[in-house]
Amino acid sequence: MNNFTKTVFIIGSGCQIGKQLSVDLLKKNYQVICIGRKKSAELKRITYIEMNLSEEIFEFDKHLSLVSHNSSEINLIYLASYQIGRKPFVNCSTDEIQKMISVNLTNCLLMVNNFFNVFKDKVNSCVIFGSEAAIYGGNRIASYASVKAALHCFVKAFSKEIAIYNQRINIVSPSIMESEHLSNMSEVEKKNLSSSLPFGRPASLDEVSKVVQFLLSSDSSYVSGITLSVNGAR
Repeated sequence: MNNFTKTVFIIGSGCQIGKQLSVDLLKKNYQVICIGRKKSAELKRITYIEMNLSEEIFEFDKHLSLVSHNSSEINLIYLASYQIGRKPFVNCSTDEIQKMISVNLTNCLLMVNNFFNVFKDKVNSCVIFGSEAAIYGGNRIASYASVKAALHCFVKAFSKEIAIYNQRINIVSPSIMESEHLSNMSEVEKKNLSSSLPFGRPASLDEVSKVVQFLLSSDSSYVSGITLSVNGAR
């Protein structure tokens, strides 16, 4: 742990893209600290904290001892997301709407606030996963699209506050990418979905991971406050 000079916290790391990012960033010699309901990968050099992010908020100040003493750069990736599937908004229960707001918006804002307060001068880059639904809407996902849109607006506004400190925050906004949900589709459903996409396929995990890695790196040192769509011309 003491050899790492860069640290990244991945919130909601149990999903497929979380696993991909964990492995990819470890290879780039990041200290990777994963927070989620299940482990991202069986790699000894990754630190895991098991937590149900729909019920708890990760507090960085309580886990300072995990961060390498040599780390002069600290980054955050927020992946945690809650969806209820496609459902007319009028049929959504109060509990479903409240949970949608809590996980996708409130918890994210609270964690970003805590992250920037705790690590202050060491913060380099923050990447939050948004959604193309926030830009274009979608059929029967009104509550999900609206909270993601609020998140996009927050990043645009907050980036202006932290620019003076040479700190950055951006949104990565995937359209359709490889996921557990797609894996569970029938072959017919996968074929129909792929045929509806301009590239004829969803984005690979590697393609999305490379975009996140770019936003964490010095190659994007003048990129902040943007929504970077990974949508394959959709």
